Formats: sequence, C-alpha cells, structure tokens
Amino acid sequence: MERRALLLAVLASLLACAGMGGGLGSAAKTAALSAGMTMGDTHALLGPPAEVYAGPDQSVWKYHLHQHWVGFVPHYLIFDSRTQTLRHWYADHAEAARAQQQWAEVLQPITNPPPPPAAPPVTAPAAAAPPPKPKPRDECDEHHYIEDQIHCRRMKL
Repeated sequence: MERRALLLAVLASLLACAGMGGGLGSAAKTAALSAGMTMGDTHALLGPPAEVYAGPDQSVWKYHLHQHWVGFVPHYLIFDSRTQTLRHWYADHAEAARAQQQWAEVLQPITNPPPPPAAPPVTAPAAAAPPPKPKPRDECDEHHYIEDQIHCRRMKL
C-alpha cells in the first residue's frame, strides 16, 4: 500500500510538470525564440513561466520544457528589465540530470525493493525421550508391577 501511494505521488508530480511549459516536445518551441522578443511575445509562444526572478537590471523566466528522449529540462530566459525584451536563453541540462538522479533515488525502493528477510531455518522436531530403563531386580519400590512386588517381598524377608 505504501509503495502504491508513493508511485501515485510520483505520477502526479510528473503530470504536473508535463503541464508546465506546453507539454511533450515543448523544448522545440525555443527554436522560435530570438533576441529582442518582448515578454508578451515570449509568453504567447511558451505560456506562463514556472518561476519568475526579477532583479533591477534583468528578469529571469524559468520554464520546464520537455525534450524528447531527455525529459523535462529547465530553460532560463533572461529579459532586460528596462526594455522588457529577451536578451538570451539557455537550457540547463546539468540541473535536469541532477533532478533525474534525485528521482532515481526516490524511486529506488519501488523499482528495486530490498529482498525479503530470510526465513528461519527449519529444524527437525525434538526426538522423543527414550523410555525409562527398568530397575534392576534387587531394587524395590511401590511402582513396580505385581511380579516385581512379589520379588521385593521376598528380598525384604
């Protein structure tokens, strides 16, 4: 049950990422970017950014765009704050690799669960105790059979 809940959480986060930046193959849209584009044109092309960092000289928009056979790669678009035009942009593949490594570590218990604990060794049942040895004829007590008691009476005489 715990594994199912973790898997559902992972799938939900992946679907949430798929919604950011235009879905599958959205990194191909960056081919239409050009220096000098306005923020409005960029927004119309790529949709709303996942994160925005605003500074005095520049604004940075972060997108999680999907690249086929790679996955979601963070793309950073740097705008001039004064003119509100695109200066340059880049894809951070190193950040994507770190994120994939983190996912691999999170999913490791699901994809490669530890082996179950070893079963205790099977032992043979304890051997039955051997029957008690009969007492020699020269010893007498009240537990002997009748023939032994007769013998014991003779010995006591």
